[in-house]
Amino acid sequence: MAIAILLLLFFSIPFSESKLTKDYYKQTCPDFQKIVRDTASQKQAAQPTTAAGTLRLFVHDCLVEGCDGSVLIASNHLNKAERDAEINESLAGDGFEVVVRAKTALELTCPGIVSCADILAEATRDLVTMVGGPFYSVRLGRKDGQVSLASKVEGNLPRANQTVDELIKFFAARGFTIEEMVALTGGHTIGFSHCKEFTDRLFHYSKTTPTDPEINPKYAEALKMTCGNYTTNPAMAAFNDVITPGKFDNMYYQNLKRGLGLLASDHALAKDPRTKPFVELYSTDQAEFFKAFSHAMEKLGHHEIKTGHQGEVRRSFTRLIELFYYYPPMSQSMALPILFLLFLAIPLSESKLSIDYYKKTCPDFESIVRDTVTSKQIASPTTAAGTLRLFFHDCMVEGCDASILISSNYVNTAERDADINQSLSADAFDLVARAKTALELSCPGIVSCSDILTLATRNLVTMVGGPFYKVRLGRKDGQVSKASLVEGNLPRSNQTLDDMIKFFGTKGFTLQEMVALSGAHTIGFAHCKEFADRIFNYNKTTPTDPDMYPNYAQGLKKICADYKTNIAMSAFNDVITPGKFDNMYYQNLKRGLGLLASDHVLVKDPRTRPFVELYSTDQGAFFKAFAHAMEKLSHHGVKTGRKGEVRHSRTSFGRKSAWSGIAFRESRKEITPPNTCEIFPINYKPWSIFVPDLGASSLRTPLMEAEREAYTVRGTC
Repeated sequence: MAIAILLLLFFSIPFSESKLTKDYYKQTCPDFQKIVRDTASQKQAAQPTTAAGTLRLFVHDCLVEGCDGSVLIASNHLNKAERDAEINESLAGDGFEVVVRAKTALELTCPGIVSCADILAEATRDLVTMVGGPFYSVRLGRKDGQVSLASKVEGNLPRANQTVDELIKFFAARGFTIEEMVALTGGHTIGFSHCKEFTDRLFHYSKTTPTDPEINPKYAEALKMTCGNYTTNPAMAAFNDVITPGKFDNMYYQNLKRGLGLLASDHALAKDPRTKPFVELYSTDQAEFFKAFSHAMEKLGHHEIKTGHQGEVRRSFTRLIELFYYYPPMSQSMALPILFLLFLAIPLSESKLSIDYYKKTCPDFESIVRDTVTSKQIASPTTAAGTLRLFFHDCMVEGCDASILISSNYVNTAERDADINQSLSADAFDLVARAKTALELSCPGIVSCSDILTLATRNLVTMVGGPFYKVRLGRKDGQVSKASLVEGNLPRSNQTLDDMIKFFGTKGFTLQEMVALSGAHTIGFAHCKEFADRIFNYNKTTPTDPDMYPNYAQGLKKICADYKTNIAMSAFNDVITPGKFDNMYYQNLKRGLGLLASDHVLVKDPRTRPFVELYSTDQGAFFKAFAHAMEKLSHHGVKTGRKGEVRHSRTSFGRKSAWSGIAFRESRKEITPPNTCEIFPINYKPWSIFVPDLGASSLRTPLMEAEREAYTVRGTC
């Protein structure tokens, strides 16, 4: 009987399954392309570095064991996966999140049909096109790989310090010509690199010449200012294409000829006679570059793919189908005694928060969170601002219970998908996911996601220069997450001061605490739509708010000129020291450099101005007030004891939830392990937002000067 069934299964597999086709999902999932395109578009609008991050993720996936989605797999206690290899630790969380969101939507529409590998391939093409790049065909039908090993990565990805000989050999071994190699490298027209990848060109070029003499001198000086302390601040980075960093065009090749190539491996392409002709061609003919890039990407998208029985269609984008855990069924006769024992096992002290809550049950809790935070902040320097905002948005809606982390499903739209939350930083979600993974391996079922988020927020604030404050622990995770609860429970940037005072008052915060919490805007950024009325539509007779510093207003106008069609455009909340937690935010308000209307009003109203004055001149007073307000916020609406739960998955409730929060049918006699390590993930890099010229040298910073020099070369701004 078994042989007969196997034969039937064999003959039921279409012969075409081993080949990729454009219409692979035409009958089984007709909305596939629309769902992926809509997801990618929304994500790119919310996080404009998504395109570069997804392109890099796709390349890193395909070059290691083929285009099989293996880079998406999370590590577990038995295996260290590709994504945790050293070179992959800085992969953009936004790239992962595009796949997550698309996979969620597709599983609701056509469950078990579309592979993660196909989602990543399609999303990459869509995002390249969205930022100005070429449209190319993506054939479909890939299966997801069943192996993901970090040990497979080294030697299978190119490095920034490789010679042209090494690069040619590397790509040739994978079937790519020199022309295809140069075209694929043109992907560097978007994205950025950390300082450590190119500092040898700035500080250690040779024994007699510290700086590579072929780098544009002004460009080199600007990079030196940006990377001056890269050994102590490894998060510092710069654009690969300093002229048009957010646009996919041929400017990368033009830069190489001008001495504006960032990486040694990039610059070498313009010097070597084997690659120089292609650099010359692509720098003068964008259409030729686009044609070559499209061909190379189509070829890369077919590299060592898995089809048919060679792979699988994952239901979770981070987990292989094999089960690592099994929860045996419980008879009804056993259920009541066990529940009674569990009740007796709950300590009476669990209803109170305490500093040493995990001292006995998870003694490494704080060190695990601290290490995770450090690694993530170094890889993605906007993590601090993103996590602080995520924490605030969680606590203000139904209390600090990690309900913001829950994914939506077919019966419920969760908090994270409310309009105001759609631009939350994927790095913050990624951070909680990574810490949760490590903690589930160390002390499973003990630490709540809400405690992870609370402690991680404090650690990140401290890492970027802010105050240290106590974090008491013992929160449980909430069991409700509804988008409908969000509106009215989070402040808006266009609120009047009366509205803000009333809002914070209902949450139990004083006027002084409100002003102190607003100081969190010393890091992070805001989209143009949040402040466009101040620069374009202030009133009928005066388009621009006259209280705004004139040069600052002009700079913002240039940035946001087409904000209605390019909704991703953004600017720093604190234009002077955007990556440092200090009291500059309050100093900016007094100078007319406040970005949001809700910020600016704090310095104008006599009820709040005294606090702005105090904090602008006394950072110690601000830090003390902020620390007090954050401690108070972290206790807001907390769940303890039996009022909540300790989630095994960051994104779903309890143990009967699938990866996207969809309840399993009891009739299915299979149990999927709880997803403890879903990574959601990046990044809006501080240096990916244009800093306008304020017209006053006393207000400038090295980073701003570097940005300004880049745009001076371009002849704009």
